[in-house]
Amino acid sequence: MSISLIVGPAGYIPELSGLQHHPADKQLRILIIKNIFSDSASGGAELLCHNIASSLSERGHELFVLAARPGSRSNRFKVAGKLMRVKPTDSMIKLISFRKKFAWILCSLYNYHITRRYINKIKPDVIYLHNIEWLTSSPLSAAADSGIRLVIHLHNHHYHELWKSSRGNSLRKGMRAIFHLSARFGNARLIAVSKTIAREFLDSGYKNENIVTIHNGLPEAVFGRAFSGVERKNILFVGEIAPHKGIEVAIDAIGVLRDQGISCNLDIIGSSQNKTYRANIGTMIERRSLAGQVRFLGTLPREEVWDQMHGAGIILLPAVGPEAFGLVVAEAMACGAYPIVSNRGALPEVIGDCGSLVEPTPHACAEAIRHYLTLPCRRKDSLRLAGMTRARELFSLENNMAEIERALT
Repeated sequence: MSISLIVGPAGYIPELSGLQHHPADKQLRILIIKNIFSDSASGGAELLCHNIASSLSERGHELFVLAARPGSRSNRFKVAGKLMRVKPTDSMIKLISFRKKFAWILCSLYNYHITRRYINKIKPDVIYLHNIEWLTSSPLSAAADSGIRLVIHLHNHHYHELWKSSRGNSLRKGMRAIFHLSARFGNARLIAVSKTIAREFLDSGYKNENIVTIHNGLPEAVFGRAFSGVERKNILFVGEIAPHKGIEVAIDAIGVLRDQGISCNLDIIGSSQNKTYRANIGTMIERRSLAGQVRFLGTLPREEVWDQMHGAGIILLPAVGPEAFGLVVAEAMACGAYPIVSNRGALPEVIGDCGSLVEPTPHACAEAIRHYLTLPCRRKDSLRLAGMTRARELFSLENNMAEIERALT
């Protein structure tokens, strides 16, 4: 079956090389609603949504995608309109100016109307929501108000904030009226990417039987790299160049090791939406005299990222904020890199006992790196193989798709 982009345009959905597709027992007409659906996906949620959409289509379901208009165009998909986006603010609910409040309300009304229009036109069996940040919460409300089966994939903490806003005191009820939040949100089926995300809803009173935890899945191609016992010392950081990802901590850790007489190189894959912050990172590297040890590789195609992971000794993610999952860590483990990550959010859940958990500080990261580098080669190989095995057992897209399909039916 085909995937139709009814609002977009979308971009190319990559084929999942080596993935065995099984026909569905019941073919579904599925409407996916998402903020971004393009051929230049860079975030974990975007990559996961592309893989899921492609796999569902290969399994025989009929898919339609309703999304905001990304920057690129594609002739492969039908273009019939667009959802409206608002610019990100410091808070998705507490807006800081009347102009932004007005824009938010206008966007909310428009997106509610457009979403209901296409729901009525398509008449899907199930509405499948992914991230809707910057679209306001009205696509969620329109989906809930339609009475059609609603499944929400929880990639981050955004929906939990909406859930909390739809309950409680009169002020929250007022926000619900303004932003079209619906009490029927409580009847949706939730797919949490980690137990950490699921626990947020359970602790807030969401019904246990409506939540299922399905870890992010990796396509078969990421597992296809042969294990190599070659000694690898370089360190890799993959992710947005932003404060919450701990990029400054990672760079400072290289400086701490250098001061201890241990020379390590750090390769950074990712981009920054904040040019000022990126410039400040460059200044920090110059000030610490680390220009020869820290290299920026920019944004790379996913397959090239896997190649870099396969050649790395360590994947370092000292996130200072709570990670909802940590897709790049699971990918790196599948490629044979040893994970050193902060003890925040779902990262402990991802690596299990196949890596090092640290406080997100330069000295803690440096000590974990130093300890790993001093291990015998046989022990390093054992740890890397254990990580690859864990990734295969827990994060295979083929296994996870069967669970997602059950949640949708």
